[in-house]
Amino acid sequence: MGRYSFDKCIIRSNTHSVKWGQFANQDIVPLTIADMDFPVAPCILESLLSRVKHGIYGYSQREDLVLKIQKFLIKEYGWDVNSKDIIIVPSIVNALYMMPQLLMSHSGHALIPSSIYSKIFNTFERSNHQISFSKLKLSNCRWSIDYSDLEKQL
Repeated sequence: MGRYSFDKCIIRSNTHSVKWGQFANQDIVPLTIADMDFPVAPCILESLLSRVKHGIYGYSQREDLVLKIQKFLIKEYGWDVNSKDIIIVPSIVNALYMMPQLLMSHSGHALIPSSIYSKIFNTFERSNHQISFSKLKLSNCRWSIDYSDLEKQL
């Protein structure tokens, strides 16, 4: 992929945008995740158009995806991960909703940082697990774990 400028913003009010529609006619600027206000990069658009022209939209298998993930993990982190330990899910939100069910006992209690992406909060709230929050601290213009608060919460 070549260089791409993300400086051209698109005004998305009155475009059926959930991000902008939920605060219509209010003096609020929503700063949501993964809902962009700039056009997609040309290489992504080309790939999508190619897929659309294919004309069949059923579920696809990507056997090579697991291998690509394994190669990336070994190259970037030195992690040799068994292919059976890699589970492909259709979206990050789906994966988030699976986590409490897979990683916690039914009566488990989660300690999560605050503030946090609302979808992560929702996953624990909907899973009926108990949750507590650990404060984050701001230092040098960066948010980080407040280890004293974390220890207190534990």
